[in-house]
Amino acid sequence: MTYEFPLDRGPYSKDGLYSYYKPCKVNYNKNRRTKVGNTSERDGHRRRKYGLTPEQFHSMWETQNGRCLTCDRAMSKKNAGHAIDHCHSSGKVRGILCCQCNVALGMAQESPEILQG
Repeated sequence: MTYEFPLDRGPYSKDGLYSYYKPCKVNYNKNRRTKVGNTSERDGHRRRKYGLTPEQFHSMWETQNGRCLTCDRAMSKKNAGHAIDHCHSSGKVRGILCCQCNVALGMAQESPEILQG
């Protein structure tokens, strides 16, 4: 197979070639972020992964006053300074946590015995 442009090397395929030309992909991603916007992408991610509509997320955010459900620390809605807490067996969403509490809960394997010491 011949290509009109060189393909970059990468570890993600059998032949060691990416399926795209890297400079084009970088430009595509840059334009995509500008067009779609971070908020829309995060809303889409929450809908796909947790079944949360933007309205449900914003309602949860308002109910918690923009604070972590566990430690009551103020969180930023604009960046990735928060995480959706959910049960890994049932998928049920429990609330919004700050990143530190989310990591601590994950490290404790969501075990009440570990968390209580």
